[in-house]
Formats: sequence, structure tokens, C-alpha cells
Amino acid sequence: MHTTLYKLERGQKKVLLCLGVLFLILSVAWFFFELFCIEIPMEPIVVFVGGSATLLASYWPFKATNRSARSTGKIAFDYSTNNGVVTIGSGENKFTLVFSSASHDQVHMYNGLHSRKANTDRIAKAADAGSFKEVKDVTEFDYKNNSASPQVGEMVALRSKDTGRYALVQILDVKCEGRMGAEINEVVFRYIINTDSSTSFA
Repeated sequence: MHTTLYKLERGQKKVLLCLGVLFLILSVAWFFFELFCIEIPMEPIVVFVGGSATLLASYWPFKATNRSARSTGKIAFDYSTNNGVVTIGSGENKFTLVFSSASHDQVHMYNGLHSRKANTDRIAKAADAGSFKEVKDVTEFDYKNNSASPQVGEMVALRSKDTGRYALVQILDVKCEGRMGAEINEVVFRYIINTDSSTSFA
């Protein structure tokens, strides 16, 4: 039995639904054939269709959502403290992020090749993605730079250099002391971490 939550693709749902309906129809037909002594070998047909549906439901290569195995959270952080370093996740899913000031609605973030304090080896802005579930393949982003400067609403993708796992960080709010009336330096963000080797957040 599968213990992981799976999300069936649309084609898989249709095939299994059709097999299930066919199985019920053939079962009813078998009943009436037996009732009226019609000599058609329905048993092997019904067993074959039912067995096929069971095998496909159990062993078809599903696309896992692995949503239950993800680490998520929301943090408000004063990036002028602790050298701009903040940690998300824990254990093998720990990401050490490094922030610095950019403007009243933007911050800088760095990977481990730019700042030794970070435990990431890849960083990129998640171009055109407005929500975590829109990121179907995190490897498609441009990781050629060692820093990213997201604005409010934008997302950044990062990879742990220790485990190769990916995380997404979305900037929700930025305050820069002395600008736009702000009295503190703060970045508010939410994050999601894939706790396995998956590159999809869909």
C-alpha cells in the first residue's frame, strides 16, 4: 500500500474511472447472464478488468505532490541584526539565509559562494511565479549569479549545498529604517522547503 499522498494526473484519473465503470457494468451483465443461463464466459472478463484497475491504481507511476513532506513557515526578521543571517527549517532541511538592505521594498539575498554564512550553493529569482504551487521545476531558473534582489511579492529559489534540496522564499514586506517613514529594518517572508529531492512545488 502507498503511504505517500499522491496526485493523479488527469489522464490517469480518466483511465481508472473508465475501468471502474466498465467493471461495474460487466459485473451487472454477469449477474443477468447467470440469472438467465446465458452461456457467455463473463467471469474471466470481469476478473481481468477488475484486476487491471487494481494493478494500475497500485503501480502506475504517479506524480507525487509530497505536500505532506514539506516544511513551511513565515518569519519577520530584522536583517540589520545577526549579520543579516536567519535560519529556516531544521536538521537536514535547514537553510541559512543571508539578507542585506536594498530599498524600502527590496532586499538582497546571497548564496554560500558570496557569503560563507549561507549554506546554499544556488540562488535565483523565481521568474514569473506568483505562488509556490506555480513552480513545477525549480531547476529552470537562472542560477548564474551568487545573489538575488527580490522585491515585495517576488520569490527566490535556493538549493542547500549539504543536501541538494530546494527551498522557495517569498518576500511579503520590507521595511528600511529612515525610508518611507519606517523606524526599523525588517523583512517579512514565507518559505517552503522540499524535504526530499523533488524539484517541483506544484
